[in-house]
Amino acid sequence: MKKILLIQSLLLIPLVFVFWIVAYPETLQWMEEYSFFSTLPDFTHLQVRLPGDALRYVGAFVLQFYRWTWVAAALQTLFAWAVMALASYTLWRVLRIEKLMWAAYIPTAIFVARQCLYRDLEWSFVWVIVMALVAIAARLFVRRPVLAKYSDDYQANTSQKRGKNEVKPKRSRFAMALIYVILPAVLLGAGFYVSLNDMDCAFRERIHKMEHLAEEQKWEEILEFVTPEVALNDDALKRYAILALLETDMLANRAFEYGVTTPDDFYFMDRDEFVGIYYNSLLYKSMGVDDEVIHLMYLLNEHSRLGFSFRSLRTMADAYLRIGDALLAEKYLTILSHTTCHGAWLKPRWEKLAALKANPVPRPTEPSDVAVGAHGLQGQVQLLNESLRLLEAFPTNKKIVDVLLCGLLAICDVENFGKYFDKYAPQAYAGHKMPLYYEEALILYSYIDRTIYERFPVRQARLNDFQRFSQYMNSGQKSMARQSAPRSFWAYMYCSTPY
Repeated sequence: MKKILLIQSLLLIPLVFVFWIVAYPETLQWMEEYSFFSTLPDFTHLQVRLPGDALRYVGAFVLQFYRWTWVAAALQTLFAWAVMALASYTLWRVLRIEKLMWAAYIPTAIFVARQCLYRDLEWSFVWVIVMALVAIAARLFVRRPVLAKYSDDYQANTSQKRGKNEVKPKRSRFAMALIYVILPAVLLGAGFYVSLNDMDCAFRERIHKMEHLAEEQKWEEILEFVTPEVALNDDALKRYAILALLETDMLANRAFEYGVTTPDDFYFMDRDEFVGIYYNSLLYKSMGVDDEVIHLMYLLNEHSRLGFSFRSLRTMADAYLRIGDALLAEKYLTILSHTTCHGAWLKPRWEKLAALKANPVPRPTEPSDVAVGAHGLQGQVQLLNESLRLLEAFPTNKKIVDVLLCGLLAICDVENFGKYFDKYAPQAYAGHKMPLYYEEALILYSYIDRTIYERFPVRQARLNDFQRFSQYMNSGQKSMARQSAPRSFWAYMYCSTPY
């Protein structure tokens, strides 16, 4: 039995470990981010009240160590190995037929196929506990193999009775490979295939990758992953591309390439789902509105079965440090200091907090109603009106200006675009080159305000391009007009929208 288990382990451990490292590295990291564990006694008291809560508590303890991808993959592999080892032991106790030991991979493959969905580890522990109980039952109640006539023990005893010189025939190398390698590998491969084709797991992995790239401010990598073609077919990934464009100062040059048709494309209207809540917090962090980041983290905590999550606590601690609130920053840093794996993360934050206490900074004046949906507004009006309220407090914030102006262009509201561009652009765009879409929209706005060129000159080459575009449109050649300025705001407004 030990030899069989050793061979099975040598096959399973590297395959499952590599599978997790390659297929779900972002999901492993996310599992830690949406969990929470504290050594404080009140946390233990709140969590361990019923037998089922104990599994959640143990799972939360283990998930702390998922901060490191290789550790997470090793722990996930350990769960799969435990299921396989217990199934193998049970099978040996019941049958004791070596050539059937590959069947231990059947429950293992089923477990591996479902393991990506066990994000709080409770069901992983349930699997191991159930398999352990079955193995114990087999140990206590199975005295002889079910198929005793065909068991290896029976065959060995029969050989001894026939004569000491009778040698048990050896299996061929192919038979051994079939039992120990081919069939187990096929079963594991089937489990991997089912997992990889789970739409929910695949979607989460893509989104978690975008979240982590955004946290690390790797905007170019996001744009390499989310091409315009990808964005046109995936609304969730489109938003991360828009965020990357905003951060790289390219929103007003390329937004319509990525399928923007409404201000709603800039953020998630449905804030009751953790994917949307966290993305919205990244958008508001980008725009420098940390009060709303904190508000969204409180909403995110509602989705944690433990009341808090490491992700929300870390985000709030950093936000309070940025806005200079030493008291609340210290509160959340202290909570995180009672966890197991945050020593390295906390060290530079404690230093920032000490510097903040030594040199307090005044809180900036902000509107009291900047939160998304503060006035119950819905749809396009919501984002645009909230951007206007933010600009009352941050009139020189270029990113907020871009969100407002590009939102207006998305609904082809050239008149309001011109009005607000005239108001905010002199400060927000001082020393910056005028973006392509704004230049094109100002040409249209000049038919409303003919003095706009006196304040914002437009290149003659672009005026010539618009004249050629207009000639095609006036002659009914819409396709030629689009070809003459394929990525322009004019092509979007006149050739692609119902406005």
